Amino acid sequence: MRNRYLCIFLVLLVSVSQVIGQENFYLCGVYLNTARIIISVPFSIQMIVLLNAQAVLKLFGQPRGVSVLSQMYCLYLPPGTFMYV
Repeated sequence: MRNRYLCIFLVLLVSVSQVIGQENFYLCGVYLNTARIIISVPFSIQMIVLLNAQAVLKLFGQPRGVSVLSQMYCLYLPPGTFMYV
């Protein structure tokens, strides 16, 4: 999932760098704000899944200890993922 975010970000970064070369700073701001929205929406959906990881793992029959540890990992993962934005 991180690679998809990074690819989207890199495509927008190329667009922004071309606009900066043309000295059109208003369009540069539009591109950067668009990038924030485009990356934040899938991240929000991913967060819903990560926050419910314990219930999903219990549903699939994982032991309680495994699901609890996985949930703890999933709670620490999102800040690092969102720092790419």
